[in-house]
Amino acid sequence: IAMRLSDAVTGGNAASKAAETATALKKENDQAQAELMAFGQKNGEGNVKVATQLQRQIAGLDADLKNADDNILTAKEQADKLKAAKLADVLEGSLTSDMISPALQDLRDRYAIAKTALAQLSADLGPRHPRLLQQQSEVDGLKDSIGKELVRLAQNASGTAKAAVDARRQLSDRRNALIAQSRDTGVDLAKLTELREKASAARSRLDEEVSTTGAIGDGRATVRKPALVLPVSGGSSFAFNALVGGLAGLVAG
Repeated sequence: IAMRLSDAVTGGNAASKAAETATALKKENDQAQAELMAFGQKNGEGNVKVATQLQRQIAGLDADLKNADDNILTAKEQADKLKAAKLADVLEGSLTSDMISPALQDLRDRYAIAKTALAQLSADLGPRHPRLLQQQSEVDGLKDSIGKELVRLAQNASGTAKAAVDARRQLSDRRNALIAQSRDTGVDLAKLTELREKASAARSRLDEEVSTTGAIGDGRATVRKPALVLPVSGGSSFAFNALVGGLAGLVAG
């Protein structure tokens, strides 16, 4: 009985502490929500709503600008690689696949076939033979076409890099315009963000405390497990003995 009374006392203290914690968290949450509401009333709900929409658009443009920076970096690297590429790199097959267009691939395959045929004719025919000269002309024409295609690819890559820079500039201009509009509302976006994050954090802590301990935040606590019920035999003598034992246990507790 003494152990059970001790457990009951300990449980009561735990419930009391949980209720006190929940009450403190509720007070903190109420204060954070009140500060956020006061900020909205001071600056005007309409202005706060407009500023919030502008803030979201600015955040979206920030993400777009990051992607634009990545695109510029990729495009410039590709353009630099193609500018440094040589005709021999194409003919030898040392260029990476991302630098070769379908047209360049087709020209290189045709050049390889024509080059093999030229080697065979050179072994069988004289240097002035019409078939040999014709084959040599075909090989030279394909080589010239490969060089022109390589130059075209380099120019396109440079154009892509320039377009990426222009696109980023436009995004930056739009972002600056939105920032100017947000300033015209007179709302301190940094302060608004701070108050919202504070209110959200306070609400989360309170909800977590209530979910974990069952404390409601108004000084009460809910019972998480059913009360223990002990069987009691009939008879006044047993009831009297149980009462005396309970009192003794209470004193011991």
